[in-house]
Amino acid sequence: MRHQNFLRWVFLAFILGWTITGWSQSGENSSFIYVSNSGSHTVSVIDSITDEVIQTVPVGVMPRRSGVLESKVYVVNTEDRSVSVIDVESHEVLSAVPVFSSPLQIVFQNSKAYVASNTASRITVIDTQTDTVSNDILVGIGPRRMVLTEDKLYVVNTASRNISVVDLESEAVVATIEVESAPLDLSLANGKIYVINSGGDNVSVIDTDVDEVIGIIDVGVEPRHIMTFENQLFIANAESNTVSVIDALSDEVIATVEVGARPVFAAVDQRKAYVVNQNGGTVSVIDLAELRVRETLMVGERPVHVTFSNNKGYVANSESGSVTVFDVMEDEVLTTIEVGENPSHTSVKTN
Repeated sequence: MRHQNFLRWVFLAFILGWTITGWSQSGENSSFIYVSNSGSHTVSVIDSITDEVIQTVPVGVMPRRSGVLESKVYVVNTEDRSVSVIDVESHEVLSAVPVFSSPLQIVFQNSKAYVASNTASRITVIDTQTDTVSNDILVGIGPRRMVLTEDKLYVVNTASRNISVVDLESEAVVATIEVESAPLDLSLANGKIYVINSGGDNVSVIDTDVDEVIGIIDVGVEPRHIMTFENQLFIANAESNTVSVIDALSDEVIATVEVGARPVFAAVDQRKAYVVNQNGGTVSVIDLAELRVRETLMVGERPVHVTFSNNKGYVANSESGSVTVFDVMEDEVLTTIEVGENPSHTSVKTN
């Protein structure tokens, strides 16, 4: 009898322990935040459960951006013409893929990575199965940002003031579209490409069926970043300290929201837009239903980027060498994590 009671207690403890553990794991998925530290030439790996740096990975010179694809993180090293490939299990560098000078961005599709090299006017194509270069494509002058559709790659060429359209099957430029002064970034919405022209304080609208400009939309002064959420586009206007909101169905500005000093980046989570204000050391929280600022979060010095994981936001503060963590449900700052010098970008890998 005593033996049976003991077994019942063991079984109950096992079930209770499994239930508690299972609830915890389902309530908060394990993920890693990869922080590109351009000043110390490293990537800090943050565990999103504990919000602690668990590893610092040496990479190439001046890592500026990164992207996650399946079991690997690809880090773009601007000053040494390379892409470091990090294994997400061991957090060790597997290889360094050579590219052209001043790589600035990387995007992925169909087991290929596309790297824009700004001063070389090239797009390097990397086979992500072997992590070797399979092709390079000559585009316009000063390629900076890219966006993918199902069958095409659109490249912003800042210096030549145009967009290169690359057919993904042939990996050849099939069209060059003239836009306005100093195009910096672009986004896809409702079958159209929206290009922010920093020198013209406007947005060029491109029909992806014919690859022609079909409209120009005036926005704020010095637009620096554009992002899409559903059928709306959010443009961070650095000089006028505003965010322009464009309806992609009507191609009209439906709101202009005043934010902090020099907004340079925006991202959406929990139906709120988080706008990173570089000079103010703040993040403005915009309610998407009302299109107004509902909260302002104090973060570190010179914030430049934000990403999300487990209902938390992670802000890279370039001058203070830190990442500010905030709760996106309550919009409250939780902690500050010290990382490397001049963190410039964050990427997330969810397990």
